Amino acid sequence: LEIGPQQANKGDAIEYLLVNYPLPGALLIYLGDDDKDEEAFEVIRERGGLAILVAPGECDTRAHCRLESPEAARRWLEEVPGWLDGSKR
Repeated sequence: LEIGPQQANKGDAIEYLLVNYPLPGALLIYLGDDDKDEEAFEVIRERGGLAILVAPGECDTRAHCRLESPEAARRWLEEVPGWLDGSKR
């Protein structure tokens, strides 16, 4: 059960943060696990970032790709620093 304001929009929240707290040169990575994250995926994609859905099965999404579970997401996140600094290929 998720409770939130009816007007809440994660895409608007991400846009607000990026406008008010810019991160020049940063690679934006957003992981989300439900339909409420779709607006944020769109903003991240528009800004040149990487949008990742965390879900056990195929579904329609605005994300670039999907990781099967929270455990898979944690493993992936552990590898990111090595990819960014070139030590892992």
